[in-house]
Amino acid sequence: MGDKDRYSFDQGYARFAALNSNHRAIREQIKWLDGVFTDAGSKWRIASYHHPLYSSGIHEASLRT
Repeated sequence: MGDKDRYSFDQGYARFAALNSNHRAIREQIKWLDGVFTDAGSKWRIASYHHPLYSSGIHEASLRT
């Protein structure tokens, strides 16, 4: 993600927004996301984090308590 906490781009009929899941300013990110999607028109709106929400990778077991 370079030096950015978040970014967006258009591809075809979709607008993509990527958020930094390590960034703790949730309200700030939601406000930014609302702004990014406000003028998307009829495009699909797709948001993602740079980390998966769920994982079955090697660290998955460490998330269980």
